[in-house]
Amino acid sequence: MRAAGNFGDRPLTVLASSRPWEAPRGGQYRQATDAFNDYWFHQLQPRLAALSTRGELVLTEDAERSEPIIGVVGRLISEVRSIRPKR
Repeated sequence: MRAAGNFGDRPLTVLASSRPWEAPRGGQYRQATDAFNDYWFHQLQPRLAALSTRGELVLTEDAERSEPIIGVVGRLISEVRSIRPKR
């Protein structure tokens, strides 16, 4: 993320699963898993979306399936096409 800098006002959508990681059985990793989920959902993903002033974070349970991906890509294509070139 640091290396990317920022994307200015370019359209950006971060698509991520809303399902939290599950701790392995036995509970010994529960605290670490909870900390990871907190970091993933409340820090990392929002930071990625904030790389652009027009960034958007989309959390969906089925982020790895084709429908949400196609939907996000379609919206981004439409948004990019509507942008007037700067002169």
